[in-house]
Amino acid sequence: MDIGDIGKFLDNTPAEHIKDVVEFFLEHRDELDKILSIVQGAPAMLAKVGDGLGDAGDNAKHAAISLAGTKGKGGAAGNLTTGAGTLNRVSGQLGEAADFLGDVGVFMAGIEIPNVTATYATVAGVKIVSGLDVGKQKMLADPAKHITETSKTLTAAKGDLAGLADNLEDLARILTGVGNALDKLGDGLKTSGAQAARLFD
Repeated sequence: MDIGDIGKFLDNTPAEHIKDVVEFFLEHRDELDKILSIVQGAPAMLAKVGDGLGDAGDNAKHAAISLAGTKGKGGAAGNLTTGAGTLNRVSGQLGEAADFLGDVGVFMAGIEIPNVTATYATVAGVKIVSGLDVGKQKMLADPAKHITETSKTLTAAKGDLAGLADNLEDLARILTGVGNALDKLGDGLKTSGAQAARLFD
């Protein structure tokens, strides 16, 4: 609208309406000044909002890398997966030790040690050795029992470690999902920030 357009507008507008418009502007001058300053400051404010959204997007993407790593490697999820693998290996080794001790316990329980006991007879009131009884005794039965119990304890520990490894893998999957969501949020925030910064370009 140029000066000529304003002149045409005023030519077609009754004088009392022009007076009402002028009075309105005079009465609300402070409010209109505030609105005008807000409108004038809007581009700078939106640029700051855009920068803030971009920074928030960067931070979300960094948090995503901390949680999920990059390309399935690193991050808290990767460390948990590595830890789960270690626990699974230790669990397998405990299982092998438990099996070995179980076999040793069974073997020891079956060992019979020869036992020689003297037999006596009384001759003319004197007790004399009249012979030997040869028998067998399972002297290692108690140690074998303890070894077998240790084997059972190790087998239970193997199961506990395997369960813990599964839980760590589940947690790693959850962290990867959260990391991926944060990465997408970061992309969205950066896009919104760029759009807000360009709004008045």
